Order: sequence, then C-alpha cells, then structure tokens
Amino acid sequence: MEPLLSVRDLTVTFGSFTAVDRVSFDLHEGQTLAVVGESGSGKSVTALSIMRLVELGTRGKIENGEILSVSLAARSSTSCSSARTTCARFAATRSR
Repeated sequence: MEPLLSVRDLTVTFGSFTAVDRVSFDLHEGQTLAVVGESGSGKSVTALSIMRLVELGTRGKIENGEILSVSLAARSSTSCSSARTTCARFAATRSR
C-alpha cells in the first residue's frame, strides 16, 4: 500500500549549522510515528519542514530532500492510483 507521507533525504540548515541531516521515513495508514530525541536533535525542525513552515520567520532553509503526501480525500476512492499527490523536491542551491 502507498504511504500517506513519505520523506526522503530531508536536510535542513540554519546558516552553516545542519539541523536535520538526510532524514527519511514512510508513514502508512493506521500507523503512528514517534520522533524521539534529545533537545535540539531536529524533531521540531523536521515537523515544521514537512508542513513547509520552517522557512517562515526563521533562517531555516530546506536544502535537500523530497516530501510526498497523498490526499486523504482521494484515498477514499476505490483506486489509490487515482489519488492526488503533493510532492515537494528541494535541491541545494548554494555551493559547498
């Protein structure tokens, strides 16, 4: 079955500091995902990035990765292949 949310190689930086480094996971219907880590490990930055909010009002920048989500309304149809998907791909624009 197709995941409701798929995150691949998500990297988020704040200036020269890498807050999230190549995070990947899938979340399927009926699953619960717990993101656990120490203070400052990137849990909130990961969540804000998935919602495309990390770049609003902060110096945060999504440098790389792919976030794919499937519309819940479309999943109620008989075929998952007809589901509308939202995909965001991010690529580094600065030279390293």
